[in-house]
Amino acid sequence: MVAEGYTQVEGVDFDGTFAHLARLEAIRLLLGLYAKNVVKKFGLEKANPKRTPRATDIKIGNNEDGILVDQSLSGV
Repeated sequence: MVAEGYTQVEGVDFDGTFAHLARLEAIRLLLGLYAKNVVKKFGLEKANPKRTPRATDIKIGNNEDGILVDQSLSGV
């Protein structure tokens, strides 16, 4: 049985030849090229990376279940 509009050809594996799946390598390549273009578009290749300052006033302790939490947020 052949779908309407298609022909059956002996010796051709249509499932393997015309699969509708993108390979992971192709997706990775396209995402890499897109990211490279975004970096160039916004001039991020010249950006100077900064470190995020670390908070020194956080009081971390264990709650009643023994899980580490920020005590200033939990009200303990």
